[in-house]
Amino acid sequence: MQLTMTLPRREYVSQGAIPQEVRSLTEQDVTAVGRLYFESYPPGTVEDEMEAIADISAALNGEYGIFLPDQNLVYEHDNEIVGCIMVVDSPPMG
Repeated sequence: MQLTMTLPRREYVSQGAIPQEVRSLTEQDVTAVGRLYFESYPPGTVEDEMEAIADISAALNGEYGIFLPDQNLVYEHDNEIVGCIMVVDSPPMG
């Protein structure tokens, strides 16, 4: 299963800038990535921001399959997470 999240187009995208840093997703990123998830997906994908944050936490805790730390990345621009790639192995759903 792969879940890719990016914020809606903002000024840094229109200026042609690319994220300044790519690094592994950590527990400290759960809230920021959950907010990103909520903001970037169509309405109704998750009920609210708290549900989105809980989903990200569940993924890190292995509830959606084996969490692969080296393959889960966040992209930062000006110290803000603006994109995330999450990957798990052996998801419990089809």
